[in-house]
Amino acid sequence: MESHLILNVLLALAPVLVLLAGFLWLDVLHLLSPRSIVLLLVMGAAAAALSYPASGRVLDALPMGFSTYSRFVAPWVEEAIKGGAIVWLFLRNRVGYKIDAALSGLAIGAGFAIAENLFYLVRVDDMSPGMWLVRGAGTAVMHAGTAAIMASLSHQLNERGLLAHAGDWKFHISAFVPGFVLASLLHSLFNQFPERPVVAMLTTIVVVPIIVIAVFRYGAREASHFLDVEREEHIADQAALEAGQWPDSECGSRLREYVASRPDADTFGAQVIAYWRALGELVLSAESRMVERANGHRTDPQADADRAQFAVVAGIERDMNHPSLRTVKRLLPFSRNDLWAIGELREQLHHSPGHSAQKP
Repeated sequence: MESHLILNVLLALAPVLVLLAGFLWLDVLHLLSPRSIVLLLVMGAAAAALSYPASGRVLDALPMGFSTYSRFVAPWVEEAIKGGAIVWLFLRNRVGYKIDAALSGLAIGAGFAIAENLFYLVRVDDMSPGMWLVRGAGTAVMHAGTAAIMASLSHQLNERGLLAHAGDWKFHISAFVPGFVLASLLHSLFNQFPERPVVAMLTTIVVVPIIVIAVFRYGAREASHFLDVEREEHIADQAALEAGQWPDSECGSRLREYVASRPDADTFGAQVIAYWRALGELVLSAESRMVERANGHRTDPQADADRAQFAVVAGIERDMNHPSLRTVKRLLPFSRNDLWAIGELREQLHHSPGHSAQKP
């Protein structure tokens, strides 16, 4: 009896975890830390818990005996709840490049599927190993795939805002609707074949990896391009800032005009230049780390220098009053992608062996 239960658990949970592990291994930029993966899995599990009372007819979602509700309503409910987790990631600026979006969606969908299958393992004890294989390699992989597709398409439609100045970014829920609709339609399509669960399973385990691999290949080229372009812009700014001058750019002009309007223009201007320079160094360091990881390097030669720059940033933010700091942040040229990269760098330093108890 115990061996039968262990087999069912493996069949129900292993396929989607193998899928997630495989794509994490393929991620040359290593964008998600183990801690982030666990948090995303938990978010997905929480979404599954929310979908139980929301859908109201949980057992109907098994790969047999589908009703009209399971075919046409439940997919929209479940994808909306998973989509809420994805929208939260974008709002919190926890998504950088398209690969990052696809992996985050995949992990959320995997967490959803794992929680759902664990629920069925507890509630339903008379399903055959074949049915658990259908749920594990079919339904579970479908949940992960639709969430990855939703997150990737949402990133594509939000891309302009992610690369624009962070101060100009505005949230538009409409940018998430196409991804939600596509994911819900694919989910509903999967549910149309209760009498042919093996066909649905085989189709899913072939189609989902192909789609995600395509996103990875496109996303990797895109990320490489953006890294090159952004690095050139930041390096050009740093050259002027190191000389104590304003960069010859639109943001440099706007900040120069703002500083000139203040009675403490000289001291405040020096403070803003130091702040801009420190943030620029952190962005360049974060981007360099991504390139190094893509090339197979795991060394961390700049950890002390990065911590020193974080200390400079923290000190200036403490000294500057809040209205002025908000204005400066809004006028600086950094995009939400840049701020995401800085956040990733902070997390890496926090979990590195040389991390001190004091947060920078």
